[in-house]
Amino acid sequence: MRIVTMRRLVAAAIVVASIAIVVVVWERTVRPDPLAVVEPTTAELQSFATTTVFFGHQSVGANVLEGLAALDGVDAAGIRIIESTDAGSVAPGTVAHAYIGVNGAPQSKLDAFVELMDSGMAEAVDFALLKLCYVDIDAHTDVAAVLAAYTDTIAGLQARHPETTFLYATVPLATARDLKATVKSWLGRDAGMGPEDNVARQQFNAALREQFADTGLLFDIAAVESGMDQSASARTHNGADYYVLDDSFAADPGHLNADGARAAAAELVRTIDAARSGT
Repeated sequence: MRIVTMRRLVAAAIVVASIAIVVVVWERTVRPDPLAVVEPTTAELQSFATTTVFFGHQSVGANVLEGLAALDGVDAAGIRIIESTDAGSVAPGTVAHAYIGVNGAPQSKLDAFVELMDSGMAEAVDFALLKLCYVDIDAHTDVAAVLAAYTDTIAGLQARHPETTFLYATVPLATARDLKATVKSWLGRDAGMGPEDNVARQQFNAALREQFADTGLLFDIAAVESGMDQSASARTHNGADYYVLDDSFAADPGHLNADGARAAAAELVRTIDAARSGT
């Protein structure tokens, strides 16, 4: 009896391990070459340096600002990065930023951003944007409701503060699960980091692209993270396409390493430069 039971346990373990390997091989696709970091031109940096910007964010936003500080030519262009919600502290060539709201509660971020903009910050800057985080959108999110709240909030601010240009931002992504994360997900851990969660983020991001990609007002951080501009292939989960944070830009399952941070910062510079010039 003990021998039979042991054989069954071993067989079950082999089946589980085989499934895990299949899942991981399907989920993680290793890019043959790492994503390239395309830095902004000197002209783009010089243009960026003549603007004032407010950036509301949480941790991935902090990665972007670290990347901005590390870009070649930032110091020479005279770009300053400060953490401040004081409108009086913002001068030309300044990127002011602050940690806005609570992760996992997107409405708290929208409310805090509106309060800050309406209390004087909008009049102090040329450009302003609020980026939600990957933890704000997952498989349990009412994506349509968050999308409507986000776009309505930005549109309302734009109407009240026409001299300021408000940008939109896609939601960052999570990496594909590796074997350890896959096993954790079977145990009820690693919530919000699976393919179904990136599917929800893709729905949010695709809707933003449809509405704003042609306006020049979209900071598409998710496209940078996934390498969409470098021919990244979409994955499929239950018939729905989605993208992931590429391993070559990832410090962990949800945050950017130095290269990813610089790539995202470069895209922010280009977005603002294009919006400023109307191209």
